[in-house]
Amino acid sequence: MWTEKHSRIFGLNQKEVAILNAASRAPRTISFIANESKLPRTSLLYAIEKLNKRGLINPIGYGLRRKWRSVNAENFVNQTKILLRGSEDAGILKIPISHKSSITIYRGTNNMLDVFRKMAHLHKNERWYGMQPNISFQSAMRKYDMSDILAINKEFKLKKHIIEGIVHEKNVYNTPKNIGLSKAKDVFKSFIGRLEDYVSIPDDFLDVHSEIYIFRNTSVIMSPEKEIAIEIEDEDITAMIKAMFIALKEHVGQRYNQSELMKRFTSESLS
Repeated sequence: MWTEKHSRIFGLNQKEVAILNAASRAPRTISFIANESKLPRTSLLYAIEKLNKRGLINPIGYGLRRKWRSVNAENFVNQTKILLRGSEDAGILKIPISHKSSITIYRGTNNMLDVFRKMAHLHKNERWYGMQPNISFQSAMRKYDMSDILAINKEFKLKKHIIEGIVHEKNVYNTPKNIGLSKAKDVFKSFIGRLEDYVSIPDDFLDVHSEIYIFRNTSVIMSPEKEIAIEIEDEDITAMIKAMFIALKEHVGQRYNQSELMKRFTSESLS
């Protein structure tokens, strides 16, 4: 049964809880759910559509024979806890907020890379924004498969994406120490040639285990070290985060050519 505790966890109102309980023991018709929940049919259909998008109630059958059954409340809670904890059960959980907004949680390094794959599929010449502090960058170099990094950067260059970045200059200096010179050389080559508009920030400022990426109406906060990414698809929230990013870039950062440093560093290190 769905209780007040579950309504608080998932942000449900009383009508939604009534619908889920009406369809909790067996697949039920719309007429049955309407009778049990005391809701008008029009309101009921709209509410069921919202609950279905959130994965809380599922259709059984098709057409006139279609019925609905809600998921088990405790099982759903436990699955969500597993996702947030991580481990071998890592995965992706998308929670629709409205027809234009959603929150997606990515668990596990391969699933987190889906964020970059999504960015790589943006149109040619699109602009996106990223802040990658040194500590987080070094974690990413250790966690991600090198072939994935190289493939994604190749796509960025083919699409001629314009990347506005906030980074630490020490990202480059610390990478060979972290993953070895040979791997660092390959990584640097994959970065060199990207269309970039970068600034560097002071080495001791915001050197944390987290990163931020912004594209279209989407903003992403991720931690490679903790193997979690939270993607927020919402126009207003993303506009606010983008404004904060630009303010930091313009008022704290210093103009910086990362590709040129990578070229010079790689050449000097291998000579």
